[in-house]
Amino acid sequence: SDDALTASLLRLVRAEVLKNFHEPADAEKAVFDFVQSFEQWARRKADGTREIERLMDETRSCVLAKLPHAIDVGTLAARFGMSRCHFSHYFRRVTGMTPGRFATEIRLGKVEEMLLETREPLKVVADACGFANPNHLCKVFRRLRQITPTVFRQKAR
Repeated sequence: SDDALTASLLRLVRAEVLKNFHEPADAEKAVFDFVQSFEQWARRKADGTREIERLMDETRSCVLAKLPHAIDVGTLAARFGMSRCHFSHYFRRVTGMTPGRFATEIRLGKVEEMLLETREPLKVVADACGFANPNHLCKVFRRLRQITPTVFRQKAR
């Protein structure tokens, strides 16, 4: 755990500062304990990071596969074998954002892609990316990007 890693590091630092090691073997053991704790901590961190990446990748795939419709959080939760409430809390805890906000960000990414790569009118872009209409798209885009889709497209060209 993080506590074991911290305790091990503190023991090493205290021992060095206080010169508590009377035998070289004691110092070696402290270093070995620290390295072992660090490796365990790093492995857990890597496993957690892979799990978060998998969660986000699968959620992204689900959102994109469902386009032009917006995906329901309950549908995402079912895919991960969780209740809607549990999934929402879990997703927010590990990613820092709600599943709904994440899905909106994915859809806005698709909007940006279409604005940059096509000359389609906003109605077509809104329809393709799961927004109710161009006004809804503009409202969400402006709120989250601080710029309108039209100005975004103009500045990018």
